[in-house]
Amino acid sequence: MDYLEYKGYRGSVEYSKADNCLVGKVLGMSGNLIAYEGKTIDELRADFEAGIDSYLEACKADGIEPRKPYSGNVWEWCNDLLGNYSYAQQKNPVGAYSGTFYVFRGGSWVNEPWYARVSMRNGNQPRVRSVNLGLRLASDFK
Repeated sequence: MDYLEYKGYRGSVEYSKADNCLVGKVLGMSGNLIAYEGKTIDELRADFEAGIDSYLEACKADGIEPRKPYSGNVWEWCNDLLGNYSYAQQKNPVGAYSGTFYVFRGGSWVNEPWYARVSMRNGNQPRVRSVNLGLRLASDFK
């Protein structure tokens, strides 16, 4: 096992020789460090899950939206053309039917933290390259 998963969050599993224990941190959480440790994998998993639960409870108590893993790493290209869409299409909009600019979303490490959300949309021509612009490969497992 090279990582832990819980409630959509993924955490690393490492060994600290200096502390003689297993350690880890939640991955993809720029700005919010959630670290955990344990002498056994069961202790590590329990501390990881407790850290996630504590983070989610604190966000709820403060009335803020919890960060989702990997939000804000780089802007992500989408297969949608940039354009206006109706209010009814607010959930997973398909974008415009014609144009030359494609959508990218999610903010990046060079932006203010409030950009780091999947609803933040922008666009440009696909030939544009940048250190803070990328893509995520995904597939359905069946």
